[in-house]
Amino acid sequence: MEDKDKKEKSDAVAIEKERQKTKRYFMFLSFFTIIALTGIFIVFKGSESGGKRSVDLDITKGKLSFSVEKPLVQQVNQPTSNYSTSEGTVKFTTGKIDPTVIQRLDEEGVSIEPTRFTGQNFINKQAGFLLTVNNPDYWEVLYDPSGLVNPTTPINTIVTDDGSHLNINLENLMPGTNLETYVTQGLQTLIFSGLLSQMPEVSYDHASQTAFLSYFNPMTNGETYQKVIVQGSKAYIASANYNTLLSNRQRIRELIEMIASFTLIGS
Repeated sequence: MEDKDKKEKSDAVAIEKERQKTKRYFMFLSFFTIIALTGIFIVFKGSESGGKRSVDLDITKGKLSFSVEKPLVQQVNQPTSNYSTSEGTVKFTTGKIDPTVIQRLDEEGVSIEPTRFTGQNFINKQAGFLLTVNNPDYWEVLYDPSGLVNPTTPINTIVTDDGSHLNINLENLMPGTNLETYVTQGLQTLIFSGLLSQMPEVSYDHASQTAFLSYFNPMTNGETYQKVIVQGSKAYIASANYNTLLSNRQRIRELIEMIASFTLIGS
């Protein structure tokens, strides 16, 4: 009887391990499917009155004058790191932007909504991030608040008429999962499923828990760029996709700038 109980317990443990493995596989696979979609319905107009204001901001010492009609990450000199591609070096932001920047915009009455651009910036205060949009008139914003709790639903999608798009997803990490483990497991799952042929180069900035990478995406026939930022028990995943033949070169450059500038707002 004792041997039978041990065998039953062993079988239960094995079944649970396989269940967790299957769960992780479909989580990564469904996430890749979401980021690779090119057919997107546009429901919101992107560039609206985000406020053409200038604000004097005290960050540490003295005052910094800035305008939402220019990229905020550039005006506050957000730290960057480098990622090398066949097209050249991409400078991606690291660390969090000072929350005082957003607080002062609020105080000055600048309109900030997760459904539209604020000048040359996109700011989602609810989700806690911002990024640069150099030509907002060419881009549209899609917002789904259920993405705050559902990792397979993008919180925001920013898309242009040729199908090039950026998705922002949020996911709760499994206990014991760090930045490198999360990124590596995701890429291994894509290789196992046949969606990637080899591991891409990944640039890590461990101080800010940020990863940046790119790889060929057979579902879009173009490059996918990803930026992953781990904050506590959550992972923010920004994914930029375009089609090599269909996408406008200028829109591609703007798309890469968006994902490179994707930055969390400090608390």
